[in-house]
Amino acid sequence: MLSASKANLTTRWGVYGMAALIATGVAGALYAQSQPKDLQPLPDIPPPPKLSSTPIPDDLNDPQVTIRQEGENKIEEFRSKGRVYAIRVTPRIGKPYLLIDPDGKGTMTRAEDIGGGMRAPQWTLFEF
Repeated sequence: MLSASKANLTTRWGVYGMAALIATGVAGALYAQSQPKDLQPLPDIPPPPKLSSTPIPDDLNDPQVTIRQEGENKIEEFRSKGRVYAIRVTPRIGKPYLLIDPDGKGTMTRAEDIGGGMRAPQWTLFEF
């Protein structure tokens, strides 16, 4: 059973909610009546212009990977626009290493040697 003050509070909020609902409906009706009567539709959007008549083949821009065996090593060459920019060498025994071309001149450098300065030790403790 509700006490007198709680019942009064519930009724008061119900009245406020109803008043807010009526005010929203009246505002919507007034907005709909305030629009001009002589509106005309917008014209259709024209199609975008063609940039080039000759399409660029996707295979020239996409990076390509060539995988080959050289002795017991697996060699993966990474190319972009016809130039080799990285080589990953995976020996049969041992850890794989990466050779990259940092300046685009064709001189490959081990990825560990780039950056210089002092580096923190990175030992493998566990491998799953």
